[in-house]
Amino acid sequence: MKYRLRLVPSLGVLASTFALAAVAASGCSIETGTDDDAQGGEGGADGAASGGSTSGGGLGGAGELPPGTTACDQPAACGLVECQAVELYPQHVEVCSELSPHTNPPTNGPHYEPPYWAQFGIYDEPIGDGFLLHGLEHSAVALLYNCSLVESAGGSCEDLVDELVAFYDDYPEDPLCTTVPHRLYVSPDPDLDVPFAATAWQGHLKGQCFDADRVREFVDDHYGQNYENICSPGVDPLAQGCD
Repeated sequence: MKYRLRLVPSLGVLASTFALAAVAASGCSIETGTDDDAQGGEGGADGAASGGSTSGGGLGGAGELPPGTTACDQPAACGLVECQAVELYPQHVEVCSELSPHTNPPTNGPHYEPPYWAQFGIYDEPIGDGFLLHGLEHSAVALLYNCSLVESAGGSCEDLVDELVAFYDDYPEDPLCTTVPHRLYVSPDPDLDVPFAATAWQGHLKGQCFDADRVREFVDDHYGQNYENICSPGVDPLAQGCD
């Protein structure tokens, strides 16, 4: 799979370029150490047992929780439902290793080793799970969409992307960031099982369309709130040699 990054610089500051060598895909090499750039180090709890109840049901149906979640709220505008994710241990694996996230969209768990997190910004093609998850661990939030599902429901993917880019542009700048305005991602996700979702390390918000007010609430609740609150420059996934 190929990636093409379109960064939106902050106040005219161009995003940094990255000269990292391509790394061939291979088996997992687990680390539990800290990121070189981490403030406070890697953390996280061991994976909790799944289960629990929902206050109104998730997208899995009435009284049924989506996989990998412990609780969901009532549907809001656009049928948007927020669910809390089971938190898995944040193991480091070798870049380009195949991962199987326990939630859709990904929320937490094993991810690529430092320094392989996706640079924050707007993408025209999907971000690999390992790169995205490492960015979420750094307290980012991702806005994801599946064009096939948007269009099969009679919507316009182009219009949705325009809304997401406008949301990205309007979101307040982060004083921790120097090469991008903030730690948001906008990206397509062909594996997404709903037209739109927002995701963070602790959970996701999924629904049939984009509602700016509800999404802003989710982003504000999760942005900068994880145990690693970092805005160091990441990498362009396209340059890493992953299929």
